[in-house]
Amino acid sequence: MIRRSFGASSHFAHLYYMEIQSGHPQSEYIRVSRSLSESEAKFVAERKVKIAKCLSANGINCEAASVPHIAVLGSGGGERAMVGLLGCLDQMGQDNLLDSTLYLCGVSGSTWSANFFCFSII
Repeated sequence: MIRRSFGASSHFAHLYYMEIQSGHPQSEYIRVSRSLSESEAKFVAERKVKIAKCLSANGINCEAASVPHIAVLGSGGGERAMVGLLGCLDQMGQDNLLDSTLYLCGVSGSTWSANFFCFSII
C-alpha cells in the first residue's frame, strides 16, 4: 500500500489522504479522503497511549486525547543525512524520548537510518 498526503491550501488546513492498494488487479483502488483511514486512526489512538506514558515519565502530563503529534523528520543528502538522523535518534533514545514520537519520516539518505532504526526495534 502506498500512502500520500497533499494539502489543498498553503497552510495545509485541508489535508487529503490517498491510498493505493496493490495486489490483485480487481482489488486495486484509490481512496481520497479528508481523514485518516480506519487502520491509521486505530494506530494513532493506540500510539497516543504509549506517547502519553513516555511524556508522563519525562514530567509532561497530558490526557491521551490531547497528546501532541510529534514527528521526527530527516533530510536528504546521503551519508550526512543518515549520520545526522542516527545521531538524533541516538540522543532521543538516551533522553528517553523515542517513545514520544508518532511518526518518523525521511528522504534520501535519512531513510537509510530510519529503515535501520525501524527494523532494529521489531
